[in-house]
Amino acid sequence: GAYTGYSAVAMAATGAKVTTIDSFEDEPESEAVFHEGVQRSGLDIKLERGKALEVLTKLEAAVDAPFDLVFIDADKTEQIAYYDFLMDHPRLWSPTGAICVDNTLWYSRVLRDRVEDGDKQTQAVV
Repeated sequence: GAYTGYSAVAMAATGAKVTTIDSFEDEPESEAVFHEGVQRSGLDIKLERGKALEVLTKLEAAVDAPFDLVFIDADKTEQIAYYDFLMDHPRLWSPTGAICVDNTLWYSRVLRDRVEDGDKQTQAVV
């Protein structure tokens, strides 16, 4: 999800040549927060509304070249599905590029001996 737009703004503000940054959000209540954060940055970042796999399917038909960097920052229970989707759709992700996944250490919870029952987010990351 995009939420505040912080990750997108941080990547766009690096000074590196960035052609596009697309951020996906499926929670309408987060959209206003995202737009406020991006507006403060003064950067041009596009928000795609909808579930990521649906948006990626539409985006695949529209891209001229695959992305060199994909940053997955989403519901932890769906991260593997996003990764698998990218592997199966080479028009979206360049094999010479990088895929980065947020919260892979998940507040050090993945290092614990036992994951608490009902903690689906941590179980998904582990």
